[in-house]
Amino acid sequence: MQSVTFVTEPLLHPDFVQYQIVAPLLSRLRGRWDPELAAPVLSKEVIRSLEDQGIRAVSGAARFPRWLRNSRDEIPSYVWSWARDSVFGWNRKVLQRALKGSDSVRVNFSMTSALESDCWYIQSRPLGPGLDAMRPGVDWPLWLALSALGPFVDRVDWRHIVRMSNLAGHVYASSGHVARWFGEHRVRIDGVFPIYYSPTFRPTTASPSRDYILGYLGKETDAGAMKMLLDTGLPVRLFGAKSAGWVGSILRGRESANVRALGHVSPEELRDLYTNALVTAFPFTEESFGLVPVESMACGTPVLTYGTQGPGESVLDGKTGWTVETAEELVGRAKELFRDGYPQGFQRSCLVRARDFSLERAWSNWEKLLASIAGDRSSAWAVPTGSGSERRIGPAPRRRSLRLRRRQRQTTAPESATSQTALVGGPPPKGRSRARPEGSSHRRPAGALVRAT
Repeated sequence: MQSVTFVTEPLLHPDFVQYQIVAPLLSRLRGRWDPELAAPVLSKEVIRSLEDQGIRAVSGAARFPRWLRNSRDEIPSYVWSWARDSVFGWNRKVLQRALKGSDSVRVNFSMTSALESDCWYIQSRPLGPGLDAMRPGVDWPLWLALSALGPFVDRVDWRHIVRMSNLAGHVYASSGHVARWFGEHRVRIDGVFPIYYSPTFRPTTASPSRDYILGYLGKETDAGAMKMLLDTGLPVRLFGAKSAGWVGSILRGRESANVRALGHVSPEELRDLYTNALVTAFPFTEESFGLVPVESMACGTPVLTYGTQGPGESVLDGKTGWTVETAEELVGRAKELFRDGYPQGFQRSCLVRARDFSLERAWSNWEKLLASIAGDRSSAWAVPTGSGSERRIGPAPRRRSLRLRRRQRQTTAPESATSQTALVGGPPPKGRSRARPEGSSHRRPAGALVRAT
């Protein structure tokens, strides 16, 4: 049986989002593939969880500060891992030692470890642009630190991206937004595979209460928009306990009978929160894909968000939610929805749309890609492994320097990112535009309405 290795960021707790994305996919691939997960460092708890699912765990045993190892927040460990590899190349060294002699099909899910791979799966924009987008919403000490480090991060980050691209045989992105950004920066994208939501997210009742607005607090949150929403007096429930440094000022002086901050909630509690909410409000600064909107739709609840980046692709305006351009529009639409409600057909549309981001759809996409890579490898060339040299893993014809890629892109038009996502369940294909017809924001189809109770 052919083995497959997914390389991830450091995984220090099973609550880390990347663990929740990669582990179910590897478990689903088991049977046709011999699955393995490798990372610069894995906690004992993560290793036990992987082994319980029949997934082989490979930890590079990289040195991480003790305070990071005990954190359930991914951001500190992500930044530490990025610095280790982008500046010193340490992640690559420990992973090369840990995977020495392996001939598995290798997929790099990491944005912080530049390692030879058959496929690099890009889940987000680089660290620099992400920090720039989030900077306006953080407290001033963190704002000063980000402002001072920004130029250095951008310079080092781009060099790291070039290295990761050149070490990959194929490059896939998590959304059309990510594909377009990297395409504009001369990185060849072969296709788009949307991230999927956990199968545990589904409606918990046929008669949801619809008596509050649900919001998420995290590093992606648009702090200004969320403050405006909380100040309206509408009943709002908030979940999310990670990245306190990013959102510490949002709740200050705002908790009341109408504003309930729930912090960390279990998957079962979150599923119930999604199901009973009137709408999930998701204002963000930087969101390459957006699991919260997809999870909400999987529970039958429409989403109120911005019409850009990842959520602008997954949420269909006027069908599975509403997309706006500004914080003022978002708050105004929230008031309108709480007052007037919306057609019951939204729930059905949400459930149908969520299927495009299901584990089964993701498994089908990855199964075909891995089989293609394995076939190319067996027919194209023998893969040397275990040496410390600059190896190239995968079919030889895909090995091109970044300079050659740039020349080719200047002479050939890149494939449309939107058409790629249409093949795998991203934004709707041409002819099913998400744009709202003029004046439709105030028109409501005949029939029963879902109203706040």
